[in-house]
Amino acid sequence: MMTLRLLALFSIFLISCDNSSTGPTGPSGPTGPAGSMGSTGPSGPPGQTSPTAFSNFVFRPGGVAKGNVYTDWAALVADANQVQGHKTIQFDDSIVSPAVIPAGVWDMTEIEWFAFYRTNGTLAPTTIVRQVQIADGASFTNLRKIGGDLSVVNLNNTNAPIVIGPLMGAAGVAIFEAGSGFTGDFPFLTNLGTAPFFDCTALAAGQIFAIRGGAQISGTNPAIQFGASPGIMVFTEFEMRVNAGMVAGTNPAAAIRLFLGMSGFNRQSTWAGTIFRGSPNTVLGSLTGGTPYVRTMLFPASQNQMSAPPSSVALTPTTGLGMNTTLRFNATAGVIAQTLPLIRSAAPAIGATNATPGVLDSTGMIVVVKEFSGLNGVSVTPDGTIPDTIEGGASAILVPPGGSRIFQSDGISDWRIIGGYL
Repeated sequence: MMTLRLLALFSIFLISCDNSSTGPTGPSGPTGPAGSMGSTGPSGPPGQTSPTAFSNFVFRPGGVAKGNVYTDWAALVADANQVQGHKTIQFDDSIVSPAVIPAGVWDMTEIEWFAFYRTNGTLAPTTIVRQVQIADGASFTNLRKIGGDLSVVNLNNTNAPIVIGPLMGAAGVAIFEAGSGFTGDFPFLTNLGTAPFFDCTALAAGQIFAIRGGAQISGTNPAIQFGASPGIMVFTEFEMRVNAGMVAGTNPAAAIRLFLGMSGFNRQSTWAGTIFRGSPNTVLGSLTGGTPYVRTMLFPASQNQMSAPPSSVALTPTTGLGMNTTLRFNATAGVIAQTLPLIRSAAPAIGATNATPGVLDSTGMIVVVKEFSGLNGVSVTPDGTIPDTIEGGASAILVPPGGSRIFQSDGISDWRIIGGYL
């Protein structure tokens, strides 16, 4: 009996323990509504502006510095040099003109200068070229292109803004682009300082400095200085204008080579080397892309008298008489005796003797002689130094009163009369 009671109690205990275990979890109830959002935290500090957002940097003195517009040249150059690849500096002198580049050494690696016309709200002919001045003491490393409607004036007296060389290799070539052809003589490169615009004195024999594009190079002092260098100066492309006395050098072994469409190259009396039309392909074949061709216009502009009164006296080679020019005379006081310039290939080579005007590359070039008074004529004779001839003879040719004659050089030693008016 006692045993049965113990078994019953043990069974109750087991049932009690089994009922105390955790059952399976039931399904979740629906999600309650979202609570309200907390307050917005404070803003972080502003990020740093990066110049890499643009590659065109505008230099606008007197303006407002914002975005890619700079009023401080040093700040512009510093930011431009943080940008990899091709960059441009656009000059805007619409507020302060000229835009002045201050003294200092400025890194122009992969940078091109350019500008647009300032139009004052209208198109040509009221357009104005942008004006830039290079202050004394300013220079540029690795600058290789100036383009667009830009006039750049060099005021350096202490150093050249651009130094060419020394170059690597016996036939090293440095190319500077000044415009890109067919740009209306732009840019203008004007040298008013006593230091040159380009210093080429470090070029070795056979090394080349080439300017290509459509620039006008002028000034009061030589813009390209070779000094005693025996190197080579090359002008290439169309629409180039190089005024008299812009290339200087004292070494007779140096050379200037004119390629393609050099349509304005005046006498360089400051050059002791030689001047050639083109070059053998073995020298610059890769640069020219083929057989060189050039049509030069060699004359001192002061002797083209179309806008000046007729002269009452002869114009002699010592006054700068050139070719491809018109000589106008008033022979009221009597017959004027005029000597034609010396023909190029019959004359001493351009170089040490080229300070004598008239020693020019003259193949196919002309001299027009016109008499205006109608009272007396002009007696035209060939240069007797070598000598030259007119129509194969040494006799004078009379341009009649009120008449004209056109003399064309054969490039050897003879002038041919190709036209005239009686």
